[in-house]
Amino acid sequence: MDRNLIDYLPEVLKTYKEFRELMRVEQPQIEALWNACDSLMNEGFLDTETEVGAAKWEKILEIKPKNTDSLEVRNFRIHGRLIVSLPYTERTFCKQLAALCGEDGYSYKLDYDKFSLQIKVALTSKKLKDEVQSLAERIVPQNYILDVDLMYNTHRIIQECGLTNRQLAQYTHREIQEEPLIY
Repeated sequence: MDRNLIDYLPEVLKTYKEFRELMRVEQPQIEALWNACDSLMNEGFLDTETEVGAAKWEKILEIKPKNTDSLEVRNFRIHGRLIVSLPYTERTFCKQLAALCGEDGYSYKLDYDKFSLQIKVALTSKKLKDEVQSLAERIVPQNYILDVDLMYNTHRIIQECGLTNRQLAQYTHREIQEEPLIY
C-alpha cells in the first residue's frame, strides 16, 4: 500500500521510536480499512461489483436469481431493470436492446399491421434470452403479439462463415444449429 501512516507525521515526530512503532502496529488496520472502502465503492457499480453487490441490487429490484446464474447474467438482469425508462418508444427500446445484447446481438422485426413484434437474440447471448423476454414484456404494449427467440444458425449463416464440411463434421447437428460457431 502506498499510504504509510509514518508519512503523515511531522518530521519531528518521525524521529521518536514510540511513534514509529505505533505507526507500524496500526498500518495493517489502516490498510484493511482502505481495502474495505475500495470494495464498498466497487459494489456500487455493475462493472466492478461482486456477488455481494449483485445480491443487494437484486434485493432492491426484487429479482430472484437462479442458482445456475453467473455474475455476468445477474448483472445483465440488474442492468436490464435499471435502464428501463419512460417514455417507451421504439427507438428507446432498440437502444435498450443494443445496450443489453450489443449492436449485433439481436434482430428486431415490428409488424404494425399485425400488431406483432419478433425479437431474436444472438446465440452468443442465449443465456440472456429470458431477460430480454422479461424486458420486452414490461415495455411492449399488451395488445402486441410478442415472440422472443434465439437466432439459430441457418444454412446461409453457415455458408457466410465459410466453414468446410470437414470443419462442420466435428459438430453435432444440434451444435451446428444452436451454438455459436467458431470460425
